Amino acid sequence: MSKLSNSKMVFQVIIATFATLLITAGVVVAATTISNSVTVGADLTVDTDTLYVDSTNDRTGIGTSTIYSTLAINATDGESAVMVASSTSSSAVEEWLEINSAGDLKVDTDTLFVDRSADKVGLSSSTPWGTLSVGTSNATSTISAGYFCMAAQDEAGNLIYITLNIANVADSNQVFATSTTSCF
Repeated sequence: MSKLSNSKMVFQVIIATFATLLITAGVVVAATTISNSVTVGADLTVDTDTLYVDSTNDRTGIGTSTIYSTLAINATDGESAVMVASSTSSSAVEEWLEINSAGDLKVDTDTLFVDRSADKVGLSSSTPWGTLSVGTSNATSTISAGYFCMAAQDEAGNLIYITLNIANVADSNQVFATSTTSCF
């Protein structure tokens, strides 16, 4: 083997060893494109806690490296933790599902809104005024039901079953059912 070939091999080994040392030390030499599958045999960390995969416990953290469940998402103050949306050609975002930074759940614009801090749910309202609100407080709301039957509890703890029988609406005795059998 010629001296030139030996020198070339030694140089290549030195470069490979140096590159390995830099990579092991966490030094990024240049951008790398990976065009095949990648298997990571240990935890995966992207930018400290932007994305963290705990390979020991099979958990993933987005925005956190302190993972408390299978998928943990930690939103920055003021940002939504989860949003499922679609952008249109005009760059507008159509939100389908959102969990905001307060932990409130919103489906569509006003289809369903759960106010976590106030323990209120709004249907067709993003500002529920009661424990369960349908529509806004100053508008007519519509509820469609095939056979309306509701159970309520009186002060003594007895269940009262309330039905709405359209065929006999003039008969005031038809408002209350007599048992769960006639109601449910």
